[in-house]
Amino acid sequence: MGVSENGLEPFLRMAGVQLGSCGPDRATVVQPPVPELENHVGVRHASALHAAGYAAARALAEAAIAAAGSSARLRLKQSEIAYKAMGLGSLETVAEPADEEWEAAIAGLDCGDSVVLRCSATTRNDRGQAVAELSVEWIAAPTG
Repeated sequence: MGVSENGLEPFLRMAGVQLGSCGPDRATVVQPPVPELENHVGVRHASALHAAGYAAARALAEAAIAAAGSSARLRLKQSEIAYKAMGLGSLETVAEPADEEWEAAIAGLDCGDSVVLRCSATTRNDRGQAVAELSVEWIAAPTG
């Protein structure tokens, strides 16, 4: 289980991730400041930033699959994160499709194919400054 109507994985809840809006073209999560998520210099720990990006990207993929009327199992193929600034305060992460093949890939599930879904998730602070950028590839395999 990842991000779904049933809620978040326990680790994501522990990392302070809260679901925001979720649709087939955009998903958001928020992560309020929590002292337990700070590293040794008082900023958001890198793993907490990754968790927020992962949660937003998974919510996006799940919403897109559901909106298409498909059923699929998601498996993380790869992710890469770039840290841009210190994560301080309340943070919002927005995930969106990363390429033009997003809709075609979702449609491929109806043909019984496993597909790769590429998305990007950007975490920003309350001033709009990018804190982290995560690129994610999911493998979606039909379950039916």
